[in-house]
Amino acid sequence: MRQAIGFSVARGDEIAVVNSPFSRTIEEVEVLEWWQEPEMHELATTVVRYFLIALGVLLGYLLVLRPLIKRHTRGAAAGYAAEPRPARADRRRQRGRPQRRADPGR
Repeated sequence: MRQAIGFSVARGDEIAVVNSPFSRTIEEVEVLEWWQEPEMHELATTVVRYFLIALGVLLGYLLVLRPLIKRHTRGAAAGYAAEPRPARADRRRQRGRPQRRADPGR
């Protein structure tokens, strides 16, 4: 062994064999519950953020856009309903068809 490590008495090298126990370093890993993990907090924050955005869009549609659409379509429908529709006999005359006459025998 002395030759393997390059032992030299001329330099004053010494070899000392010491018996010492192995040190065990055990890292204590703190085990958190699933709801306490930082990844779950980030996931919950992201889900809540998207939920609030979706809720805002839904409320915007129901409270703002939908009433505007109804008001606009009612106004257009009211404009068409305001024009009097010709009676059935008048429409047939316009098309050039003869009118039906009530059967006096009935």
